[in-house]
Amino acid sequence: MKKGFIVLALMLLGAIPGLADAAVQYVRSGASGNGSSWSNAYGQLPATLVRGDTYYIAAGSYGGRTFNDAQSGSTYIYIKKATAADHGTDTGWSSAYAGTATFGSLVFSKGYYDIDGKVGGGPGSFTSGHGFKIATAASGLGKVITINNVTGTRIRHAEIYFNNLGTTGLRTHGHRRPNLRNIRRQRPSRPVLLAPRFREDHLLSYQLV
Repeated sequence: MKKGFIVLALMLLGAIPGLADAAVQYVRSGASGNGSSWSNAYGQLPATLVRGDTYYIAAGSYGGRTFNDAQSGSTYIYIKKATAADHGTDTGWSSAYAGTATFGSLVFSKGYYDIDGKVGGGPGSFTSGHGFKIATAASGLGKVITINNVTGTRIRHAEIYFNNLGTTGLRTHGHRRPNLRNIRRQRPSRPVLLAPRFREDHLLSYQLV
């Protein structure tokens, strides 16, 4: 009976698109491996991301990125900040990897990405401790996050940092609303916590919360 139950469970898993083949991969700034563990991690997110896979990110700086991986229905790509409590394999893990991971400007040309800093934001830590930080260049104008007429963009537990008062910040194109939770928008001269509001395909305003 137990053997039959195991076979049935495996068949059900195989029937769920993307679930049976989903893999966990690891990214650590300065590494040069194939992503199979913390001791053999990628140095950056690979050029092509796999739908259904989870990418754990260690503390460090990773630069900007355009997310344009081919969609497969509504199958997500999961990008998670590694924490002491949630970091996948213990092979090669170091507590030093649990700090903040910083990205440059992000552009979403395809949909269904789940970007989760895991910590920071919410009651008790509205203005500190975010797992991800998304920042513009040291000078000049630009958009920190651009979402181009796609759906299924989720960003949580992230600090959006503006180095220039004229920076556009976040902009969407098309009638798609991103899912933003536990987000902090900060400028060096006036750090504030804000909730983004949208109207059609443009950033409408930021509202103090």
